[in-house]
Amino acid sequence: MPSIEELAEEYADRIRDAANKEREIASIASLITGLTYRDGGHLSISDKEKLVTLVAEGLASKRTRPGGGFITEGENRNTLALVGLLRRAVGIGK
Repeated sequence: MPSIEELAEEYADRIRDAANKEREIASIASLITGLTYRDGGHLSISDKEKLVTLVAEGLASKRTRPGGGFITEGENRNTLALVGLLRRAVGIGK
């Protein structure tokens, strides 16, 4: 079972690479709301907060890819809007 950090990295990569970011966020939000602990029960609000915060950090960070050029840092406003959309879709934000 992947850690919260590993999931956040995967989700940030998926959002960053998606042609339709809003659709990808809706897909990821559905995955997050369906996540359960190994021993049962859905993720707590605090773990959802941690996961979304880590996704936000991943979206804001500069990335390079093997064999590729430098990928520029996303525009701050756009990143904040995407994170806000994810937070609302997961049910932890306004």
